[in-house]
Amino acid sequence: MSSRSSASSPRSWTSSPESTETTTDVPPAVIRPSCAWNTTYVTCFLIVAVTGSCAAFYFGADVSKWLSPTPVCATPGCVQLADRLAASIDAAVNPCDDFYRFACGGILGTVANSTSSASHSAPTPVGDHQHAVLSRVHTILAKWAVEDKIQTPLQTSASLYQGCIAVVGGRKKGVRRLVRFLEKCGLNFAKAEDLDTDPLDSALSLNVRYNVKTLFHVAAEGLQLLVRPRRALETWSSQRQVFIKKHTYSDYLENTFALLGFPTRMRITFMAASVWETEDTVLRLFARVKLDDKSLVKFDYVEPRTVMERPDWKRHLGRFWDRVAVKGTSMAIFLRHVFVDLTPLAITQYIFWEVVRQLGPLADYRLSTPDENAQLAEDRCFRVVYDVAGLAPLALVLAQEVSTETVLSAASFLSGLLRNVGATNVTTRVVDPRHLLQQTASSSSSPGRRAGDAVAPEDSLPDVHQDDEDGAIFDSFLRVMLALRERELDTLDALVAVPTEEDLLASHVTVDAKNRRVIVPTLMLVQPWFSPDVPRSFNYAGLGFAVVRELIRANIRLKARFPAKSTMAGNDCNHTTRGTDGRALETLLRVLDRSGRERNKLRLPGFLDSMSEEQLFFLAFCTGGCGKIETAHHAVGECNNVLRSTPHFGGSFHCIRGMHMNPTHLDRCDTPQPAIKSRRKLMFTGLYWRNVARKVANMWPHNLTVRYKQP
Repeated sequence: MSSRSSASSPRSWTSSPESTETTTDVPPAVIRPSCAWNTTYVTCFLIVAVTGSCAAFYFGADVSKWLSPTPVCATPGCVQLADRLAASIDAAVNPCDDFYRFACGGILGTVANSTSSASHSAPTPVGDHQHAVLSRVHTILAKWAVEDKIQTPLQTSASLYQGCIAVVGGRKKGVRRLVRFLEKCGLNFAKAEDLDTDPLDSALSLNVRYNVKTLFHVAAEGLQLLVRPRRALETWSSQRQVFIKKHTYSDYLENTFALLGFPTRMRITFMAASVWETEDTVLRLFARVKLDDKSLVKFDYVEPRTVMERPDWKRHLGRFWDRVAVKGTSMAIFLRHVFVDLTPLAITQYIFWEVVRQLGPLADYRLSTPDENAQLAEDRCFRVVYDVAGLAPLALVLAQEVSTETVLSAASFLSGLLRNVGATNVTTRVVDPRHLLQQTASSSSSPGRRAGDAVAPEDSLPDVHQDDEDGAIFDSFLRVMLALRERELDTLDALVAVPTEEDLLASHVTVDAKNRRVIVPTLMLVQPWFSPDVPRSFNYAGLGFAVVRELIRANIRLKARFPAKSTMAGNDCNHTTRGTDGRALETLLRVLDRSGRERNKLRLPGFLDSMSEEQLFFLAFCTGGCGKIETAHHAVGECNNVLRSTPHFGGSFHCIRGMHMNPTHLDRCDTPQPAIKSRRKLMFTGLYWRNVARKVANMWPHNLTVRYKQP
């Protein structure tokens, strides 16, 4: 037998030499099946191992984070938001010690080093949108071209503002312009024309109808003013009372006299001749005069039940009591004696202030002081004009900031949020500024411009008329006031089904519990605070939190079914002890867990790309209160106190139990798990075992080290 056959025989290890010839080689067909079966076993083992590893990997972690990398948001809104957050975050602060300092440390340091006043506010990471929008509205009111004929609400607003600036900005210049305007109307102060009717009757009737020319005639012929009978004043005061608002005419007189430098006798004249509110006001003005009629005295007025129940007034009025309060007899002799001090300039100045006074709600800027600078005067003019007729320019500005697509996206987001929290019978209202602009902000005063067109930059807007001889500003100014008085309203007529400006520029969400409707201001839709492009956490922490909190405050029952908050009946885990903010925050966190498939899987660029969705949610929740020193304590409470009441925060930032932002009493509170997974399935997930390992590690002293995830 050859050596090859002996070496190849598997039985040669046990066969005797005698049986060598009878032993044959095993056929190859017998060996090959054995090798094939071994290969099959190994292959099956590898398949099972790989399948088991994939299954454990799939159930133990969020596959979407590893199998497909989450895209980084590179839109301008995300880049701008990331830059602001990077400037706001103080990475040297441990978020587990003081999360407010961690989120706002950069801005707080900037404000602390500022040399401005204590009320200075730095811009928040999401931007001071309300201040920016109002600044643009101010620019439009100051730069919009004004014509003699008012055709649109936008021109009305600009006429009121520019007329206010012309009257208040410079008293001497304003008087000269007003005198020239009166001369154009045919009024000459060199002669006093006789009036057929009683001057005071004309003045009182003008206060209702607002006949400006009659006012000028009466003021120029003021030597014949009479005190009106009581019953006529009652009818007139019922119509005039709505225009006075919260301002008293005595306050107006005091400021006006101090500004003009009128002597005492002239002050008495104005008090006696200017009858604006009721007969009680006439008595109150006379009561400020001493018996010698030479100086004014302080008089604390308390509203009585009737005129005759005021003995102190009778003592102050003295010999004028019967004439003024009872009979309404003419006081022409007394008034002529006092009017000796009047001069043509004083009469002109009187007309000047009374024209301004006719504005009703715009009366704030008539109470100017001698030391007031031009900037304060402009601010007050803008404030009062905006309160009366600011809807049109506001809609014009917001139409550029918020697109129709953003409004539709917000409506879809709110609809899904209300459905997830169980408020299915609640509707939402979001105003599209472009639709409102088509009704209120048509700009036909500028050639080639249509409703809804973009506003030109500040440097390209047409300047207002500066020529004193033109008079267009005063003409349009008085036309607007006349229109307001004819309607007997202090504001512009609202169009049918047009929302108020609170729906556009309010700083908070409102809930109409009666109609079960949520009203969302359009300003809250300005990027980057709300945008379909930014990570969804910011939408939930901003607009979502505001909506859910107002729903809880309005006692609207949320029917969402979430797992139990705690396995123990402790007060620290009670849902009601966390306050409205804590309950709203907890609800939103569970909605985020449930809507995992609906999440916007976007990450912010820069070093923020390593932050998880929950971490971005907490960061967005606190950055809204950054930068305001006067409310720093309130902002810290809203941030830290609310976040440390939920066990989600400590788990998100890996805070050790016992740290400030992860208190020990939360040991009795189990972190609520996502509602889309049952407890039995969680036993086989990596999330469950990671939580168990963390609890075991926290029991050992050598593991009590400061551990947090640095963003």
